[in-house]
Parts: sequence; C-alpha cells; structure tokens
Amino acid sequence: MRDSLQKSDVSRRHLMQWAVGGTVAVPFILQSEAAHAVKANVLQTDTNIVSPEALLNSVTDGVFINYNENPLGPSEKARTILSKTIALSGRYGMGFAENIAAIVGKQAHIPTDYVRFFNGSSVPLHAAALAFTSKTHPLAYSVPTFDMFFMTPSGEALTALQTVPITKDHKIDVQAMLAAAPNAGLYYICNPNNPTGVVTPLADIEWLLAHKPVGSIVLVDEAYIHYSDNAKSALPLVAQNKEVIVLRTFSKIYGLAGLRLGFAAARPDLLEKLLQFDFNTPPLPAFAAAEASLLEVGLVARRKAYNKAVRDNIFAWLTSKGYRFTPSEASFFMLHVGKPGQSVTDALKKYKVHISGPRPNYPDWVRVSLGTPAEMNIFKAAFTKVMAA
Repeated sequence: MRDSLQKSDVSRRHLMQWAVGGTVAVPFILQSEAAHAVKANVLQTDTNIVSPEALLNSVTDGVFINYNENPLGPSEKARTILSKTIALSGRYGMGFAENIAAIVGKQAHIPTDYVRFFNGSSVPLHAAALAFTSKTHPLAYSVPTFDMFFMTPSGEALTALQTVPITKDHKIDVQAMLAAAPNAGLYYICNPNNPTGVVTPLADIEWLLAHKPVGSIVLVDEAYIHYSDNAKSALPLVAQNKEVIVLRTFSKIYGLAGLRLGFAAARPDLLEKLLQFDFNTPPLPAFAAAEASLLEVGLVARRKAYNKAVRDNIFAWLTSKGYRFTPSEASFFMLHVGKPGQSVTDALKKYKVHISGPRPNYPDWVRVSLGTPAEMNIFKAAFTKVMAA
C-alpha cells in the first residue's frame, strides 16, 4: 500500500529535524520503540492473536492442494538471493523493476517499456476490468474461469459482465464469446484455463483479435502456460502492437506465490490505462527472487517435467478407478465426483487434505491442485475413503 505522509505520525521532514537536533531525536525514538515493545508483549498474551509461528504451521500441517501453489517453492538460487534481501527489506528497491523488465523483454522479444510489474497478476486483472469496460462495453469471458477479481469483495460484479459457458469438452469458445458480446470493451481468456487446465489455441486468440470491435482489448492470462506442451504464448502479438494485454506471474512455476510479483505485457498506451487504477512498487525480495529464477538455466523445463510426471501419475490412477477429469495441461484439474463437490471438499478436510470445490456449471466436480508425489498419495488414500463413505 502507498505510504501516506499525511496520516503517518512521523514524517520524513520531522525525522530530518530530529536528526539535526540529535539530543532530542534519540530519546524520543527510543521511547517510541519501548512503547511499541510494550504493545507487542500485550498482543503476544492475547489469546485472540495468532503467533507468526502458528500461522506458518497453518500452511504446512496437512496437504494443501487447493490454491494451485507450487509445492517446490522458490528454487535454490532464488532462496539464496532471498536470504540476502532480509537486511535490505527496509528499502523499496524501485530500481529493480527496470533491470528485470530488461530481462523479461529480452526473453520475450518485446521492448522493455512494454512490460509493467504488479503485485501478482490479480492486480492488473482488476485494473483492466475498470480501465477498459463500462455499462455499454462489458467484460466478456467464458465460465468457469478465474474471475474473482472481476467482483467486488461482497461478490457483486465490478463492471458489466457478459459470460458464456465453456463447451462440453471444457474449451473456451471465442466465437460464442464474441457473438454474446459483440460490443465488449474487454475479452478475457485464461490460458490454460483455471479451473479446467484446458488450452485455448493461439489461432483462436488471433481470430478473436481479428474479428473483435476496434478499440476493444483481448486480455490473455498466461499464469500456467509454462506447464503446457501445446499452449502457445500470445506475447508475440504484443510485439506486433495488437490490442492485447498478456499477463504473467511468478507465483506458479517459479514458486513465488507469497512474494506477489507478476507483470503485464502490452503497448505502453494500454499499460498507462492500467496504471490509472494501480500504481505500486512490488517488494524488493520479490524482484530479486524473480530475477534469479529467470536467469536460472533449465529451471522451467525441470519443473514442467516434474509437474507432468505427477499429473500423469494421478491421471493414470483416476482412470484406473473410473473417474472422469478434465484434460488439463496445467498444475491442477477438475475432477468429477458425481455428488455435490463441496461435500467432498469438506469431507477431505477431516483428513487434513485441502482441495478446491465446485465451479459454475460444474456442481458435482472439484478442483485438485498438484502437489508432491507424497502429497498426492495422501490425497489418493483420503479420496478413496471419502468416496466410499
């Protein structure tokens, strides 16, 4: 969040005055620190306050295959550089963005000023909905998909929405999307789609760009594209100056979900419109870890192969048991359970196995993220018990 000098107790100007005064500043600051220490001790004895250690345990005590997180976490090189950022975390690190933008631009073959970083890719999703849509020019997309940031915290639509169901074979139909919303301001495609993991061919995205109204934008969320063998990135369309925005995140294959870093790639004029609704600086440790990850040779290929091996194994097991699932090319899949999906999700929690529940048009399905082989074996055992009950 942005710092507010107006709301802060101590402004930079006052700090400078105290630094010059010297004899006044040090005692005041020490007294302030002591007061904070007293408050901290009070909080630690409050039974309503959860300690940092307990919070850490809350994401490790069980099998968490519910948020599409990477079970491997940051790479070793990213962890090494992260350890060096601890002492520097008092700095904003604003200059880091320029350096990593140059790396992304070189790897994606797009100009550096076509890249803008955000706190994850959810922020530009929200900003795009505000920047490019209106009551007369809605946001169009297929459901189910990752649309939570098109909603207000109370669950109401953030803007005018026009949705169409995905096809019976779990695919996004761009022609149906355009037919349903021929005047949309923004067309959204998550590729591979969350929650199905199914890929939308690049040819379909190109068709939508060729037939949509002039001035409307195609937004392609490529959070999981690194996991797919068949998905082709829309980043080359950015280099061609098309009316397209491509989102990427470091949360998934790079394992940096807790550090919150992603970027939008688009023409500078389109990025400027996004910045009207979010202008912030992601944290220094996130930039450092992301840069180390981008420069680590073979990291994406190794993690993609790891994920595929786990996915192939669980798919083979589910097939042997007669269960249906979506043909995912991502780090998750939708699984048909044949009864209310939320009941299965809740039942698995009794075994400390956490998955995600049903989605629109998928009431008797659940979404399962891919964990480690050991975690998936625990899921198999718990799932077998739940389905037999």
